[in-house]
Amino acid sequence: MKKNLLNFSFALLCFSASAQITITQADLPTVNSFVITANDTLYSGTAGTTGTNQVWNFPGLINHDIDTTGFVGPAGQMGASNFPTANMCIASPADSTWMYVNGSAGSFDVLGYYTYDANFGGWLSLNFNPTYKYITLPSTYNTSFNNTAKTFIKIPYTALPPADSIWLRESIAQTSNMDGWGNVTTPVGSYNALRQKITEIKIDSIFAHAFGSWNFLQATPDTDVIYRWWANGKLFPVLEMTKDFAGNMKKPTSYMMLSNVGIADPGPAKGLYITAFPNPAETSINFTFPDNAKGASFIIYDALGREFSSTTIQSPQLNVNTTSFEAGQYFFRYINKADGTVMNGKFVVTK
Repeated sequence: MKKNLLNFSFALLCFSASAQITITQADLPTVNSFVITANDTLYSGTAGTTGTNQVWNFPGLINHDIDTTGFVGPAGQMGASNFPTANMCIASPADSTWMYVNGSAGSFDVLGYYTYDANFGGWLSLNFNPTYKYITLPSTYNTSFNNTAKTFIKIPYTALPPADSIWLRESIAQTSNMDGWGNVTTPVGSYNALRQKITEIKIDSIFAHAFGSWNFLQATPDTDVIYRWWANGKLFPVLEMTKDFAGNMKKPTSYMMLSNVGIADPGPAKGLYITAFPNPAETSINFTFPDNAKGASFIIYDALGREFSSTTIQSPQLNVNTTSFEAGQYFFRYINKADGTVMNGKFVVTK
């Protein structure tokens, strides 16, 4: 009897290790949340299989660089008046781009972009109508949707005489299905996950206005097959990869390193910065922080995105002994809850 109970307990553990989940609004970003993702620029493998109780193993992904995405309120952001229904904004001042989104109980939609392009006359507002759908909610196994997002803009343009203006139009036909559930493993951890497969057929068209009429110039079609693995409470996909229709990787495969709620991520603002010297480092490295850094968190991650060390800053200078570090690239993150400043960087250790 004891052996049977042990076997039954083990079976329960195995079952609970990979259970079907439901993704709701509670699992997606809110204002003042952020996520950090690592990008593997060389991965060329498969996305795994579809179906129930799957095991997707990607522990060997490499962290070649990191991205930080912060969600802030739209009020006061560049171009916000062009997106009156937005309730969140992803601000990227360094790229002169502000992306506006609307998160609700029913879906997470991209409303469009406000961006600067000198080739097309400066600031542009690119509004999706219908909106681009990232995910519909609630989502569980076999939840699906079809959507066609469209955006266009007409702008003066004299580089193609006798044309006086051009019309740029983009259409994205989306077919999405939650095609599998199970357990996914990345270099950071393992998660009960729901996999979303999205096929997107994008057509970019250009029309030129000349002699009083619009004339078609060209249309460029492109197909993406996107795989996203969602987990409860993580705010963003824990893994994402994009392939072309033939199965070749099109973009870096990204996996989540960290997510949090309650701290916006405006990036290095107000002239703040962190210096790291010497970089590359051999036996030690010195970090210099803003004057108000006391009490802020300073986290170092290894090349796989795993937390290597965490320190509460006590003064504007910090010396880190690197003799126990393996040679390679490391990443750091500075979080000051007092003023909402979040900064990232990287350094190299040599031996």
